[in-house]
Order: sequence, then structure tokens, then C-alpha cells
Amino acid sequence: MNLFGINVNSLITPEVKFIVSKMRFVSSLGEDFPALVSFDQNQQVVRELIVVKKPILKGHQILPGYKHLVESREDGRLSSLADDKRVLMGIKARKSKFGITTSLVFIGLKGELDKILLVHDVPLVASNRRELIEGVKEFMKEWAGIEIEDVPCTIRGVKGEKIKAEKVDVDYATLLL
Repeated sequence: MNLFGINVNSLITPEVKFIVSKMRFVSSLGEDFPALVSFDQNQQVVRELIVVKKPILKGHQILPGYKHLVESREDGRLSSLADDKRVLMGIKARKSKFGITTSLVFIGLKGELDKILLVHDVPLVASNRRELIEGVKEFMKEWAGIEIEDVPCTIRGVKGEKIKAEKVDVDYATLLL
């Protein structure tokens, strides 16, 4: 599924109810970039796709402030990064009273920085770093079919998958910006 000329399959899961276009500040680059963010029915962020590279075609520019209602029964996994030559994977760990949880960070490179995919729906709670890394390895093997040795790592040859997703409606997203 494409929005604004960008493959957004990685944002789609069966839990996702809508995708919002907005500007997102990337602290490591010190700049705002256009992003597409998927939300579940409770308005919790599921995944984010930040587009760093400027589009070649004028019509493929992301316009912030739109809410696209979507329906799907499939998970797009990493297919939004299939056109990138290399994908770097890292984690963003957070400590809570229940343990250590994480989000996965995928950085797509086409010679230069192209896209950043943040996956927040990782069902993993660990008590220490070693357990967290082992859990991430197991998750990547089950979810994406990719075996990794350590985190951070480089992934080559990400496969693009076509998924059946339907855009139901487009509205202006006033409350989610």
C-alpha cells in the first residue's frame, strides 16, 4: 500500500486502525522530517516511518495532518525498507517497573540515509541486557525470518511483501498532531 508515493506496508498490522502524516523531530539529526505514524484503536503508536530523503517527484511529498483509516489482516514487517541497499538495526530500550522493554529501530540506507522505521509493538519484557538481546534475536527470527548475531547489526536483502490492505477513509487529523 502506498501513501504519498511511499510504501507503508511496514506500518500495517491487524491492530492498526489509522495512519497519520505528521512532522517528526529526529534528535540525532537535529531536524524535523515528514513521518507516517500508525495507531491502534486506543490511539497508541504502533509503528513510525520517518522519511529523511527528499522525494524526486513533487506529488510524492508527505503532507502533514492527514489521517488515513486502514484495514488489514496481515503484517507488512520490513517491506517498506526493501528498496534500501542496507538496513541497520538497533534497539531503543526503556526501563519500567515491570522490567526492560524495547522498540526496534531500522535505518534504511541507499548510499545515504533514506528512511527510519520505528517498531514499538515488540512483545518483550526482560530483566537484564543479555535477556533483552536474546529476546530481540528470537523476535526477529519469528517476526521477520531474519537471524541476527548481535544488536546493533546490518541486515542485507530485506524482502518486500505485498499485503492486502484497504484504505477506508481520509480525514484531517486534528487531535493526533
